[in-house]
Amino acid sequence: MKVSMGSLGTSDLTVSIAQAIYQMEGSGPSTIATRNNNPGNLRSGVGQTGSNGGYAVFPDMATGWAAHALALSLPAEGVSGRR
Repeated sequence: MKVSMGSLGTSDLTVSIAQAIYQMEGSGPSTIATRNNNPGNLRSGVGQTGSNGGYAVFPDMATGWAAHALALSLPAEGVSGRR
């Protein structure tokens, strides 16, 4: 699945990395990443509505992509996602 995250203010490199992670984590219709709308298989993330199998569940794939992009961009900015 190709996604445009340009509106999220993410770089082309972040988008490429996010898409590669989704491909490796499992992007098929029956994978936990797809069922949970969680392309990065995040354990928690901004906008999550619940959890399933230890992974965050997002209301839709767009929210999951946004959380995935944020999780990738924080370490690049020297910020930890853990508080």
